[in-house]
Amino acid sequence: MLQNLASDIKWGVAKTAVAAGQTEVESDAIDMAGYGGAVIIILMGSITAGGVQSSKLSQNTDGGATSADLEGSAVTIAADDDGQIVVYDVREPLERYLFAHVLRATQDSVVSGIIYGLY
Repeated sequence: MLQNLASDIKWGVAKTAVAAGQTEVESDAIDMAGYGGAVIIILMGSITAGGVQSSKLSQNTDGGATSADLEGSAVTIAADDDGQIVVYDVREPLERYLFAHVLRATQDSVVSGIIYGLY
């Protein structure tokens, strides 16, 4: 049982801020070794009206470039969700490494960062 959220969870940064653009943003690999779950938080910045954004998670066994989508993780991010967050809580993933993705299209949007907590 968690006694103190700040000290019982290993916190990290999976991606620092990414400037406005229309390309996919992928986090660094989040290594789950020794942990049963992860909270992954995507911080959105400004989104240009008409922008089409979504997020998803993927996983793999080696932390490399090729990963498979985590089923059921796709989330639509509305064009008026400036400054909002997307939160995932993943328990016992099948593979060791997790990745967060933000797909940006049509108009520019900013990803202010992606952070995670392992528990």
